[in-house]
Amino acid sequence: MHVSHAYLYSSLIFIVGSKTKKQFRNVLIISIRFSFGIVDLQPMHCKTFRISIAILSLILSSNILLAQEGSSDPNETWNLGNYGEAFGWISSNDVSINKLGLATVSEVQGIVGSGVRMQTLIKGKDTVLGMISNTRGAILNGEGGLPFPYKPVGMHGYYRYHLADDDTAMLLLVFKRQDTIINKITYKIKGQQATYTPFTFPISLDKTPDTLIFQATAGNFISKLGIAHGSYLELDSLSFISDGKLVLLPNGNFDNWVLHRKN
Repeated sequence: MHVSHAYLYSSLIFIVGSKTKKQFRNVLIISIRFSFGIVDLQPMHCKTFRISIAILSLILSSNILLAQEGSSDPNETWNLGNYGEAFGWISSNDVSINKLGLATVSEVQGIVGSGVRMQTLIKGKDTVLGMISNTRGAILNGEGGLPFPYKPVGMHGYYRYHLADDDTAMLLLVFKRQDTIINKITYKIKGQQATYTPFTFPISLDKTPDTLIFQATAGNFISKLGIAHGSYLELDSLSFISDGKLVLLPNGNFDNWVLHRKN
């Protein structure tokens, strides 16, 4: 019997069998693959298979049996762990986990499926703004970015947020063409919004860019004014309006997440 599924990530293998004349016959290797409760049972027969109970117990108790199965689709990547990263996005979690032992970016319920939450945390003298970005580097100076062959007239998405009175969440967009910045847009968000609400803001470009830098933060990362512990911004379904259509950012619906283990 062989049961399989297209979305399988990691496997745990058990070896069982019946011993006849110091040999194991009709050995059955059961591969239990964890994803949506799918189980893959694949029998294998061999003429001779000798293994002591001590060695078998050692193998079964070791991490050797816990393996990650690769996927042809990188959006299906899944790792064991206890904090999440939206696939394809860079976040402030590396900094906040190191400094505070806590994640500043996490998966939340979205309009449909998942969304992303960025939350500011302050502990003692350490302050970490919740942040996601599609690139690394000095973003305000135009470093980094991803290919973007569109000329959008606006950006659309959904948000909900709870910001301290003097705090300001921000969306930063930097458009480049041939490594030169052709437009930089900062969209500011203030106040509180308890339910997901659509937002749209205009974009004006004289030329079609080839690169996009995008960053969202739960506080004012430019002036650092008003930053407050607990302020958060949640986003879902981020897209651009181009040629009368919505162009979704890569994993802009935040439905694909990778779990990591704290060190």
